[in-house]
Amino acid sequence: MGLTLRGTVGLVLAAKRAGRLTAARPVLERLRDSGMYLSDAVLNRALRLVAE
Repeated sequence: MGLTLRGTVGLVLAAKRAGRLTAARPVLERLRDSGMYLSDAVLNRALRLVAE
């Protein structure tokens, strides 16, 4: 069907790239604090992808 699949982290990064968020880190950290499992390695890689 040509659909692009994205997870939660991917959506946050897309919002950052589109200018909808000024920073991805606070959003990802809040998700993590709310119980979402997000390893340090994945968090750091995601932030590098959006130059944070």
